[in-house]
Amino acid sequence: MSDAFWPKGFRVSQVKPAFGNKLCSYTITLEAWRRGLNVKILDSGFDRFEISDSNKVVSFNRSRASLNSPEAVKNVINKQTARGYFEKAGVATPLGSKFSVSEGFSPIEKYASQIGYPVVLKPVSGSLGKGVITNIKNADSLLDDYNYLTKELRKNNIVLERHVEGEDYRVFVIGKKASAVVKRVPANVVGDGKRTIKELINAKNIIRKKNPFLSKGLIKVDREVLWYISYAGFSIDSILRDGEFLQLRGKANASAGGDVVDVTDTISDDVKKLAISAIHSIPGLFQGGVDVLYDSVSGSCNVIEINSRAQIGVNMYPTDGFGANVPKDIIDEIFPDSTRPKNQFYNRLIFDMKSTLHLIKNGVAKEITLTPPRYRRGGKIKSVMLTFEFDDDALLKGIISKAQALELNGKVETEGSHALILVSSSASRIGKFIAVVNSALQVEVSERKWKGTVCQGFFVDNRFRN
Repeated sequence: MSDAFWPKGFRVSQVKPAFGNKLCSYTITLEAWRRGLNVKILDSGFDRFEISDSNKVVSFNRSRASLNSPEAVKNVINKQTARGYFEKAGVATPLGSKFSVSEGFSPIEKYASQIGYPVVLKPVSGSLGKGVITNIKNADSLLDDYNYLTKELRKNNIVLERHVEGEDYRVFVIGKKASAVVKRVPANVVGDGKRTIKELINAKNIIRKKNPFLSKGLIKVDREVLWYISYAGFSIDSILRDGEFLQLRGKANASAGGDVVDVTDTISDDVKKLAISAIHSIPGLFQGGVDVLYDSVSGSCNVIEINSRAQIGVNMYPTDGFGANVPKDIIDEIFPDSTRPKNQFYNRLIFDMKSTLHLIKNGVAKEITLTPPRYRRGGKIKSVMLTFEFDDDALLKGIISKAQALELNGKVETEGSHALILVSSSASRIGKFIAVVNSALQVEVSERKWKGTVCQGFFVDNRFRN
């Protein structure tokens, strides 16, 4: 899918360094920083950061704001505790119970018989769908899956719950708003009558690698995938008929290779209302990703769990449909007095995440406070690309020094005696810089508009550093 379908200002060229686990932190801080809010990065892994204005300071752990109380986070992590709050508030959720591995398999088997098959087995705590096994149809399968969780994944506490029908949805809720909704489809491939299942998986993974979020959620051929292939009567080397659909997993998590379809504007309001109710059923919970199973035919709707540190990339970078601008909604809700600049240049401006984190990682700094963006709110911004030949390194160093003195954003690229300078700033400063370049070279340089991503600061090769 073209990145034109993803939020403006957060497309591939803007977020490339943050592909995967750093997406939440980078996109949220980028939105706040562009608005002129204060941003402080607190660790080299970019898990923790602070955003503030003159009135308040809010700390974050990736997407989770400190407005979520520690007790609320603890209650959400424990799936059985969260179920209790759902039931108390009248939020529809599957019947289920918690079991300790020390009790053995017998109590789990007995409870499954009581609530009826099919059932779901999963760890009491966890994320990304790890260890979640759905649609278990009988006691023999339940024992196999129990052994897998306890012996291979070494889980000590397990939840067994009734399997409910419905398509899988992730609703990101902040405050009283359902910011974005996606339908999650289990990992799958569609045949073309030519390629094997293995080749189809590899081809799909190549496409996923281009997606800022899905790039870290490739389809891995593991125990579950091989079981689904075998259950359908195929092997990994089988060739599917043209158009034949093959599901590869039971769970629909994007991190496990699932597809993502944006349905924010088309999903039933009942799903959004239920998700909002689920968030507010947990005392002290302000935001989170709510997993809902919804059957559009029967209207049945059940909350499965809440992730208080949700991956907002799943809503921003769907496989199909338009991505939701979740960072905007987060900053709008938490800092309602902040506004986005009127000029559209801010959509192109980024800060250098890698260099910033490198300073903390190497012990140069314990934390980093970002310098405010270099643009005047509402002012006219000009970006140009200058190309020319030079025969004296000292001459080019002088030009670079002028760019830095004028506080231009941009970079210099050289190859032999050929120079390319990309610069962006107010129209008046760009005009001054171009005059300097023309005067220094005694010839008018080639100039054209530059519409690419602008990284704050002025970057030069080691060769031209003072």
